[in-house]
Amino acid sequence: MPEPLPRLLSALRTAVPGLDGTALAEALWLAAHRAAGTDGAAPRPAGDDTDAGRDRPGEAPEPATTSTPDDPAPPPTAPQPPRAADDTAATRPLHERLPGSATPVPGRAVAAPHTGGLPRALELTRALRPWKRRWPEGRGSTLDIDATVDGYARSGELIPVLRPAPERWFDLVLVVDRSPGMRVWAETVAEFTAVLDRLGAFRTLQVTDLTFGADGEPHAPGPLRAADGRRLVVLVSDCMAGAWRRPEVWHLLRRWASAQPTALLNPLPTKLWRHGGLNLPTTRFTPAAPGTHRSRVPVEPPLTAPGSRTAEADGDWLPVPVLSLTPHALGRWSDTLMRGDPEGCTAVLVPPTGRPATGPARAPAAPLPPAELTRRFLRTASPRAARLTVLCAPFDRLSLRLLHLVRARLVPDATVADVAEAVTSGVFGITEDGGGTVELTLPPEAREVLREHLPAHEVWALHQALDDHIADRGAGRARLPSVAYDGQGPRTLAAEQEAFARASRRTLELLGLAEPETAPDPQPADDPDAAPPRGTAHLPPAPEPYVGHDALVGRVVSALSDAEGPRVVRITAGDPAFASAGRTALALTVAHRMRGHYADGAFFVPFGSSGARPEPVTSVLYGLLDELGALPRVPDDDPVDGPDGYVRAVLDALRDRRVLLVLDDVDDETVFAPLVAGLPDGCGLLVTSRGTSVTDPSAATTVDVPPLTGEDASHLLRASGASTGEPVASGAWSPLALRILGAAMGSAEPYVADAAARFAAGQRGVGDPTQLVRQWLDEGLDGGRAPALIRLAEVTYGEFTFDEACAVLPGHPAATRRTLDELVRQGLLDHARGGRYAFPAVVGDEVAGVDGHEARRERARDDIGRFYREAAVVRYRERHPDSVLPSLLGIPPSPATGYDVRVANALGLWGLDTETLLLLVPDAASPPYRKTFVRAVIHRMATQAERPGPAAVRGTYALARFRHDTGSTANARELLLDLAAGVRQTDERLYGPICLLQAQLDLADDPSRPQEAVRWASAALRGLESVEGVEATRSSEYRDALRCREEALALMDDHTERLATQQRLLAALPRTHTVERARVHLRTADTYARLSRPQAALAEAEQALALLGPDDDPATRDEARGLIRALSEPSAPPAPPAPSVPRERVVIALQAASPDSRPGRAVTALLAELDDVGPHRFTSHPFGDELVLLVDGSVPLPRLVRALAERLPSRLERGAVRFAVHRGPMDGTDPATDVAVEYTRTMLRSAEFGKARANYPDDVVLCASPEAYADLAAGEDEDAPVREFTAREVRSASGEVVCVVLTPPVDLSAYDTELLGLARVFNEIDPEGRTLAGILRDALDTVLDPRATGRFDPEELTDRERLRVADEIARALDAGVAPFRLRRTEDRTGSPAGGLTWQRPQGAVPFAVVVSPGAGRPLTAPAGLPDGALSLLLYADDARARWSAGLVRGRGDQTPAAGAVVWLHRDAPLPENVLLTLAPEDRRSVLSGPDDVGRVAELFRRVPFRPVPATALRPLVHDRLGDRVLDPVIRRAGAALREDGVLLLTGNARGRAMAEALRLPVPRTGTYVSAPLALRRSAHGARPSVTVDGTAWVVAREDDVRTPLPSGFPSLRVRRDARPSDREGGARRE
Repeated sequence: MPEPLPRLLSALRTAVPGLDGTALAEALWLAAHRAAGTDGAAPRPAGDDTDAGRDRPGEAPEPATTSTPDDPAPPPTAPQPPRAADDTAATRPLHERLPGSATPVPGRAVAAPHTGGLPRALELTRALRPWKRRWPEGRGSTLDIDATVDGYARSGELIPVLRPAPERWFDLVLVVDRSPGMRVWAETVAEFTAVLDRLGAFRTLQVTDLTFGADGEPHAPGPLRAADGRRLVVLVSDCMAGAWRRPEVWHLLRRWASAQPTALLNPLPTKLWRHGGLNLPTTRFTPAAPGTHRSRVPVEPPLTAPGSRTAEADGDWLPVPVLSLTPHALGRWSDTLMRGDPEGCTAVLVPPTGRPATGPARAPAAPLPPAELTRRFLRTASPRAARLTVLCAPFDRLSLRLLHLVRARLVPDATVADVAEAVTSGVFGITEDGGGTVELTLPPEAREVLREHLPAHEVWALHQALDDHIADRGAGRARLPSVAYDGQGPRTLAAEQEAFARASRRTLELLGLAEPETAPDPQPADDPDAAPPRGTAHLPPAPEPYVGHDALVGRVVSALSDAEGPRVVRITAGDPAFASAGRTALALTVAHRMRGHYADGAFFVPFGSSGARPEPVTSVLYGLLDELGALPRVPDDDPVDGPDGYVRAVLDALRDRRVLLVLDDVDDETVFAPLVAGLPDGCGLLVTSRGTSVTDPSAATTVDVPPLTGEDASHLLRASGASTGEPVASGAWSPLALRILGAAMGSAEPYVADAAARFAAGQRGVGDPTQLVRQWLDEGLDGGRAPALIRLAEVTYGEFTFDEACAVLPGHPAATRRTLDELVRQGLLDHARGGRYAFPAVVGDEVAGVDGHEARRERARDDIGRFYREAAVVRYRERHPDSVLPSLLGIPPSPATGYDVRVANALGLWGLDTETLLLLVPDAASPPYRKTFVRAVIHRMATQAERPGPAAVRGTYALARFRHDTGSTANARELLLDLAAGVRQTDERLYGPICLLQAQLDLADDPSRPQEAVRWASAALRGLESVEGVEATRSSEYRDALRCREEALALMDDHTERLATQQRLLAALPRTHTVERARVHLRTADTYARLSRPQAALAEAEQALALLGPDDDPATRDEARGLIRALSEPSAPPAPPAPSVPRERVVIALQAASPDSRPGRAVTALLAELDDVGPHRFTSHPFGDELVLLVDGSVPLPRLVRALAERLPSRLERGAVRFAVHRGPMDGTDPATDVAVEYTRTMLRSAEFGKARANYPDDVVLCASPEAYADLAAGEDEDAPVREFTAREVRSASGEVVCVVLTPPVDLSAYDTELLGLARVFNEIDPEGRTLAGILRDALDTVLDPRATGRFDPEELTDRERLRVADEIARALDAGVAPFRLRRTEDRTGSPAGGLTWQRPQGAVPFAVVVSPGAGRPLTAPAGLPDGALSLLLYADDARARWSAGLVRGRGDQTPAAGAVVWLHRDAPLPENVLLTLAPEDRRSVLSGPDDVGRVAELFRRVPFRPVPATALRPLVHDRLGDRVLDPVIRRAGAALREDGVLLLTGNARGRAMAEALRLPVPRTGTYVSAPLALRRSAHGARPSVTVDGTAWVVAREDDVRTPLPSGFPSLRVRRDARPSDREGGARRE
């Protein structure tokens, strides 16, 4: 802060003590505003910060003299230079450059960063994800592994079986309306097109135009119909042009929509659609099948007024989906078209005549004055659109790009519709210059009205936000042409008078603006030595000395200085076969001389095309964009793809700059030609290449570099170290050969000097550097430095850093530096940018090809591999200091820091281990390294294919993480599908991170299944906790797993578990992470609020606010304050009604023990979340086992009931929802005595409603009063829930309707003869379901394989493993006595797993087995079952030991109706999975037993008094031959338990009698119960006891002494002929 400002503030406080901060700011703003309007005020220099620094936002420098419009404007007077301004704190105003700008501003042209014109682009992308659904019958083929294996097993011949490969479903044609009014949306449409392109969901993306003739006739873009019908047409238009009010364009739209899926996308807000041509009737469109354009139901023409029915209504009205540019609208349309969402999407009805008949057009209204129009707009506009318009008040003219910048910084929640509402309101005048720049003009009257609504603090916030955006360079590319005010600038540019931001010195450097100079203008171009060195040099050192080719230097300098012709020079070799002609040396010499003429710098870009290892073009151009400061902030937002896209990005970055580009060793015309064609004015291009150009010769000046001859060759030889130049005085020589030869001839070793002299004499005038380097290596002319070159060549053939050189060269770094400098002196290495070194192409190729140094190369590869591993750890820890991944990989921490590494060199090392590759994933996610990284990982995994183990697992995980970081989530999920199941067998240390990545992918790609994310996040936590020797609970991975689990639980509305997870996250967060801890406290407060615990929520919010300092995140601080205010204000009780006007209420009654029970918590939490209700518009009142909810009568009843019916089932343990609802007045204030409440409770308890509940035990059933039913039936189509129910009136004896019972509709067509016959077969062969339950238990245990995988929970099964469970069940049914057989191979092609046929006399009936997890989910048939095929549905809930089975006929992608499933067994007992319910430490103790008997015995010790089925013991026994082998193990375990005083009983007669006598759970056949026993003592009192062999025994307590049991206790044998009475005797009950 400048010094005078504190003194001024102190004086103001002294003069007026009552002023606060806001008042002081408003006073300063008013003073600045008044001073700006004073006549004759001298302009303030931009660099003069002695008064107020940045206290005048929006102020622009004005000319010292003014002129009238009739007189020519004199040149502006330059402001005085700054007075003692601090050079580091100097700022400059930024003025936007518009084509119509008239204010001359001295300064320099810059391109300020610009935000995007498409808000919420990420949410739009997510909404369009359903279009990624694949077309199953693609044109390609893929191997059908199952069919091939089945055929091989059947025939013995391995014949591949192919099936169609899925492919992308649609081609997309984006038709853009190019009428004049649509120019406003050009940038928004372009960014939306980029979103569609990055989505990767369409086969092709074509953008075409729709134009209109003078008569309104549309000019169609050509035939759009595809032969296969797989073309999607999206027309983008605001429908405001006059042609949209005519029928011709609608006829065209009807033709498109009748042949393929078509949609109309309107960027305007929906409330403005009726003002244009989109004033057609609307309907809900639902396709007949996914991806089709035909409607599922016939479309009825809209009703017209009586007597006015026209002929057009008798035809077919065609529905055309219409969309707004919002995630909700796009998501609804996508779900409808691709997922068959029955809700449908909004569509307009287009009549056969194009447009419906209308009456005479109304006369246009008289235009309003700008001030009145602005006032009306502010009253009627949305709050976001109004605020956005008010924030534009400081500007009289601004571009649409600047408006988007204001929107992104100050109104971030504004959408495209809000921008459209502001722009099309009429407040702004809109012009377009023809070049794509849309200008918005505010009339003076409108600005005055807007300024009345713009307080001072908003002005400060506006300019501060724009300044911050300029300082951090924004999130987009530089597209906002501006002028940085500089009184000493080289020229005067036309710009806007009002400055939109101020840029600091550092910001100006980031923008590419050169340092301000006081030197005079540059000298003429013909005197290059006199040019001031103004530009920033991103160049390697110039060659010293540079000998020869002086004429060529002058020619190149002249070409780059030509103000009229193209400043493009291409330097080639005179003889293409002659290597190292000195092209790069010439280019660098010219670049260093000319860099002063380019204010924004000179950049050297090495391509290395002639070398053996050329870098990818995209990698090189990415580095150039990085140096130009034009990279996107997030790599995945990179808008370019391929060399052409990168070239366009470079050209965009060069606009409004003066830059010299030196492209070295380029032989790719795809790069050179576009750069030449699009090079902006003021920039220069200097290119070196070996070959000749095919580009238009007039577009560039070509300079051929001949070899050195005569005196020039002798001079360079002497300058390189030789004592004489005579050996090269004749002939043609390469400069590289002369440098190498001169250094060798000047060597202190006589042998080297003599050998070099002999080589020079024997060349006979041909100085080929290739032969020289080869002989230099073969004959030892290196002076002992050849091993160093060979080692360095293992790093790269191109550039390398000093740290990389130190890694491969032995000795001290000082010795390494001397070696490198000597190699540079000898011409064998070159200096590169940034202190790096580089191989000349000839030297690198020859060194790499020399033989006889394999051992040295191997050691170099090992050394550089260890270096890259250590450097990768350091870089990874610098980016992720809390990560535990290096420790999990077994890499110790390194104290070193600051490694200088080229990532391209590291990824190019083929021997790089998988641990290093995994740590380099954050670097490899950048665009230039992506392909190289994938090749490196695949190569490493291929080398480990024969040795599966941790290396292969880690390589797969590295590739999956890389795909996730680069946005290819589908590929990442596919890689992890097979990895997560068996990873514990090979690399248990990485199990946690792999499960974490799987959870993140599930949560991001399919939020509708949060259970999967919870399952994988929980597995990640267990995996991280189980790694020995690593403290992972404080790591960032552990916290990420907790965050992922918390987010998924929030989607499941399981707030109890979410609260526990949040508390674990708080314990894991370090105390120093105050902002993150505050955010977790805020989320915890939200959880407490949803659990109806406001006091705890308030405490958490206050703790969050206490953690935040004044400089911390303001958004989090404001959120905490708002939450505290909301929780602190007591909810006002409803006002008592007047005696004559009873209160209107919605009364809901349901069966719930209390508001704290699960149904009570679920319904109250749901009502609190609804927008129509909220937490303060209802109250809950318990009445015994019933809960009554009183909701405000103004709440729309149809939407309330629909929300309860649709969203409440997923929150309950079972999907059954039943409640009674009534709407009417309440007479009193006490619900217990109110008639309406009692009436509603009576409906809930009525016999008719009870019968309906019994008939539909797992469905939504409700009972409505006549008043409530009338409201429900009168709702709109999308809100009326009664259309989804069957209504039955209940009448009294007098015939009056008492209530209406609503039940789900029964689809009688689903109960066909085959379905009912198959159900009868299952009921006959297994009436109680025990056989099927056992088969299900065995199948789950077989696939889980707990001993091998360590898994016991079926929830951890992947989708592929559930298919294996279905196969196991199908095989078991095939092997049993049931009339079921496995489907033959040729019949199972393309069918789901578990294919069976029911053999019956009338013919075989195929059906499939479908297994689904059932934990906490409603029992409903899933979507995606084969259309028309029968399926046996099996649901297993191991946590509750329950299962269900049913039969259903599939309906393709549609979900079968609730009544379409014929249930065989519902919520029946399932043999218990005892190991799943054990505590982790108990489970480890059981599994660590020495043998089968020990494991079984330990299990019974851990679970006394608990029935254990025999099936639960199978995972503990190695032998899987059946119960006959299992029984001896159990008997031996029982004998071992008796030695410890533990009795094991089974379901035989004596065992049941003994259990009854001891008051133990009575075991059934095949079940076992254990209990510790002790000798009976007097202290035991009347406890139950049994007498065996004359001794009394009781169930032991913890303090009882245990002794071995006698042999008289019941045995564990089960006698098949045993009766209930025990024949053995020996025990009697006391």
